[in-house]
Amino acid sequence: MVITGLVLMVSWPYRVSGNSMEPNLHDGQWLIINRISRPKVGDVVVFRYGSTELIKRIIRPVGDGWWVEGDNKDFSTDSRSFGPIPKTAIVGKVMW
Repeated sequence: MVITGLVLMVSWPYRVSGNSMEPNLHDGQWLIINRISRPKVGDVVVFRYGSTELIKRIIRPVGDGWWVEGDNKDFSTDSRSFGPIPKTAIVGKVMW
């Protein structure tokens, strides 16, 4: 029970919604999010945007935030639309 609690503090399941991360991640695919790992350029992260959570890849640092984009550029709403995201908006880094 203690181990389960520790795992849930560090990681969290996340279900991909949409096709903005194809061909690498697919709609309906389940992932594990690491909630304490510090993301870096190239990592895929889940972050809060308004009242929703989005999943995108970190492209580069921008001031106190990150520039993020979907892997499927033609079907992604990302920093090209809403600008950089604050580092505090990140929920976690995709582990697998």
